Amino acid sequence: MRASTGSWFLPLVLLYLCTCQLRAERRSKESRYKKMGARVADKSGEEIIKTIGENVGRMLSRKMDAVKCLYKEAESLSEQWNGNYSNDFTYYSAKYSNASVEQEIDIPQVPSNMLNQLDTYVPMSLEPDTHFNNISVNTSFSSIHVPTNVFDKLPRVGETILWSKQMDRIFKHNYRSDPALMWQYLCSTTGILRQYPAMRWPVAHTADGRELSDTYDCRVRSWFIEASTCSKDMVVLVDNSGSMTGMSNTIGESSLLGNASQFRFANPIRLRTSKKSQKFHVLSHSSKATVATILSTLSNNDFVAVFNFSDTTDQIVPCFQDKLVQATPENIKKFNLEIDQMRPEGVANLTEAFMTAFDILEAYRTKERCGESMSCNQMIMLITDGIASNITEVFEAYNWFENGTRIPVRVFTYLLGQEVQKVREIQWMACLNRGYYAHIHNQAEVPEQVLKYINVVARPLVLYGKAHPVVWTHAYVDISTEGKWGDRLLISVSIPVFDRRGNAKNPKKQADLLGVVGTDVPLKDIRKLTLPYKLGVNGYAFIVSNNGYVVLHPALKPDYNGELKLNYNSIDLTEVEILDDGKPPREPGEEITEIRRALVNHECGSKKSVRVKLHYDDYRRVTLESRDYFYAKLPLTPFGIAVVLPQYGRYYIKVLCDHRNRANRSLYLIEGPKPSRCVRDFVARERNHFNRSCYDRQVNKKIEKYRNINISDYFVGDDWGVHHEWVYCRYHYLEGHEFDTPEDELRHFLAIIGDFSKSEAERYPEQYKPYSKAKVQTCANRDDVPVQIEDDDDEDLDCGSDDLEEELEDFDRHRNDHYCNKELVELLLMDAYATHELYSGEFRSPYSSERELMSRYEVFQRFVSTQSGLTRWQGIENAQVDSMEERIARFRAHRRGPNEPWYKGAILQNEVDPDSVSVTGACFYNIFISNDLNCNSSTVDCYLIDQNGYIVISEAHNHDAGKFFGTLDETAPVFRSLVEQGLFDAVDIYDYLAVCYDIVPHTNLIFVIVKTDQQSCYDKMDVSPHEIFPYTVNGNITEFPCHKIPLNNLYRRRLEHCHTQHEDEDLIEACGGAVNLEISYIMLGIFILANVALLLRYRQ
Repeated sequence: MRASTGSWFLPLVLLYLCTCQLRAERRSKESRYKKMGARVADKSGEEIIKTIGENVGRMLSRKMDAVKCLYKEAESLSEQWNGNYSNDFTYYSAKYSNASVEQEIDIPQVPSNMLNQLDTYVPMSLEPDTHFNNISVNTSFSSIHVPTNVFDKLPRVGETILWSKQMDRIFKHNYRSDPALMWQYLCSTTGILRQYPAMRWPVAHTADGRELSDTYDCRVRSWFIEASTCSKDMVVLVDNSGSMTGMSNTIGESSLLGNASQFRFANPIRLRTSKKSQKFHVLSHSSKATVATILSTLSNNDFVAVFNFSDTTDQIVPCFQDKLVQATPENIKKFNLEIDQMRPEGVANLTEAFMTAFDILEAYRTKERCGESMSCNQMIMLITDGIASNITEVFEAYNWFENGTRIPVRVFTYLLGQEVQKVREIQWMACLNRGYYAHIHNQAEVPEQVLKYINVVARPLVLYGKAHPVVWTHAYVDISTEGKWGDRLLISVSIPVFDRRGNAKNPKKQADLLGVVGTDVPLKDIRKLTLPYKLGVNGYAFIVSNNGYVVLHPALKPDYNGELKLNYNSIDLTEVEILDDGKPPREPGEEITEIRRALVNHECGSKKSVRVKLHYDDYRRVTLESRDYFYAKLPLTPFGIAVVLPQYGRYYIKVLCDHRNRANRSLYLIEGPKPSRCVRDFVARERNHFNRSCYDRQVNKKIEKYRNINISDYFVGDDWGVHHEWVYCRYHYLEGHEFDTPEDELRHFLAIIGDFSKSEAERYPEQYKPYSKAKVQTCANRDDVPVQIEDDDDEDLDCGSDDLEEELEDFDRHRNDHYCNKELVELLLMDAYATHELYSGEFRSPYSSERELMSRYEVFQRFVSTQSGLTRWQGIENAQVDSMEERIARFRAHRRGPNEPWYKGAILQNEVDPDSVSVTGACFYNIFISNDLNCNSSTVDCYLIDQNGYIVISEAHNHDAGKFFGTLDETAPVFRSLVEQGLFDAVDIYDYLAVCYDIVPHTNLIFVIVKTDQQSCYDKMDVSPHEIFPYTVNGNITEFPCHKIPLNNLYRRRLEHCHTQHEDEDLIEACGGAVNLEISYIMLGIFILANVALLLRYRQ
């Protein structure tokens, strides 16, 4: 068999060795790196996580400072508002103002009922801005978005628009202080959103082009809800009795039914269904809308249960029985789907419903140790069309403790329908339990009535006055931009704003939330600060929230085939860090749960030699390896950050001297009073090689040489590229500083970097000025998670001045300021110096045998890629190639260097060749179709397959290149045999249910010979994803999303310092309804006696 394959195999081996190893110019490169003063350095995971943590922490601290300035300004402006209101005000409307723009944008149609007030909306002039993703904006002022269901001429709404207009000053100051700042906004409890800079609100369309109505309301965004209410435990009770049908919201005749012995109390309250309403079996639209709106106010920090009640009280999702589940998008969707399937019938047993709700909340108070280690925000939301009587005895037993001075659970009641009865009773039910009553007459009133509970839950926070929680959201998608979903992910930081006017001007106690201010932080901005060049191939950083959910992770893919995934922001760490621990799906092992718990709990430390399954190339390839995890907290946030380093990536090339130091070390003998370490090393080495006079001559030669260095000479031509996602240098203000390509941007800054007349600080300024260690230190103290700010904590806060002229002058001075990553740039310059001469012009091998092979197999290009993100390519002399433009376009599509699959595959060969420092390769295509590639037998086919089982070369079937070897009819039996012999391992990846294969690491390619005239009974091996349904958890069959219940039980850390009670809260009279209800023990006694009399009358 060797004789029959030699003519095919030997040229391939020679070609591989000659083009990939001999032509790497290894010795020349090593010499050049040494001349640059480079050395191999050990990667310290502890130092890397500390540096990354401080980089990210510094940036996030700047965002928090901006939001602090916003809340201070908003509270001051609202307090100073003189109250002079008139309907003839005007404003910039994000929806309806005429906009003159340079780019085509969709303009929403003005509703017919608003045509008579078009003069209210001031025209805007907008221009595309690079920093704001090329959206047309105006940075001179802000614009207003008003929800569709809110009338902007209502006095309370209009006043908010008027006083908040002066927020433009602080918006502009923040943007000038931090040019990386994105959208800033104020969302009022009235629903108006003031956003800076001004923009046209995006218009959504259906698939057939019809304009969709605007449903956006800032009050139901996670950044608003979480800043207002902290974490919540909520039980929703939905009346599913017959009276709740879609065609009838009337209350049937009241009666008391059933055996009292089956209840804890002797007087269960029920409602009997009228015969008229029993013929309709669809839950009313108002009821569905009310539940859906309540659920829309919940986020990943909240836990919820939804019960329907009639004769019995049942969890609407059976697998969630006796549980509060996290309010993830998946769970919320499931709740809404089940609500749609509810069929009203029977009579309402309100007693059992409340007892069930209080039982589950009490269990969670015990579990979370509420009142001991933290406060818990617990509430019951009742949706009904009426009640027969009160259930005072249930509240006395379950919710009124310490003589009624401690009420742990709030009760909110929503009464549905036009004609309702027993209004007083359902009002008292809410008022006596620190809640709020709302009467919803029709579906249009649902949003406004539901959202009133937010202000009530926020009352203790407002009453405390000084403490302003700083809230960070989980990742979500920016709806204002277009492009890849992954590039649109962001997090928000927000702070509540308190209304300080009420108690100063009103004798009645008030505690009103004015709104919430915030700003966005794109995840791509955070990713740039994680030193990807230093982490190396297959090394990465990730961020985890207090819930264990991934905020930033290379495996976080928010979409599938262009469609946004439902659970894109509630993916648990255990779902993306796949360990090689033999565990079945959905059963995370001990190592990953320990890492997760440490991150959630804001701990610092490491876990080394963790066996993992590494997938790459869009999950087509997998390898098994050991990794080291290093983790720390992100100070002043609920996030933990970690870096992952493969054990083969423990070293990197470190630059000891830049070009300026190389000149300075020569100048030192004549001019320098005190040399740097780099200079001292040079002097000590040089003195050993030269006598004094000879040494002086050499020094003068070096001075002249390095004084004339132009680093731009290392980047001539177009046959090179840099990593387009990495930031080498950049202007703070992108608008007006646009470049066509990353290479053009780099060329521009090389002139600044190469100006050695400037100081290092001028050439390499940092993006963010250093903060105090208390703000950015990652591992000093784990108990400093800040979720609140005291007003006197901000002595160093710079919120600008009222002198606009001075601020504008300062802005003009810094308009052209830039920043650089000094370490990355110096690494790039070192790589450029070491490679530019080797890859200039066309390549001609000095060896005739190599030239013959290259010509025979049409090798047309070679390339090199380095750890700094630099990629160079070079044409082969006399090669038949496409145009230079096509060659450049091809390589610039693959210029991510260390992130490219071919780079990763080469680095994985480290176990075979551990001395590699860069990746070098050659491009050829004729080898796939050459007639010389044959095995000299009609019954034999030859294949070359890579380490993951994919076909590199197929002698008989050219179209098979790139396919998986185990899926072809003629090769599947052979591959099965290779697996059984241990040359390949089958690896199950459960998160996307794909099957990949990993080669035992001895070689990179395998030569396979297949006897085509032999039949086999072996089956094919498939690597394509397969959906498994139904889902299985711990061997039990379950439905979506119940298969994630085990994740619900993993450790989470609730948001700290939540204010859930205040002693003055009882002084606030407003609890809903048309009449203020004054609560006293005398009135409570009268109320109870009246209802006892009612019960006796029914028993008679």
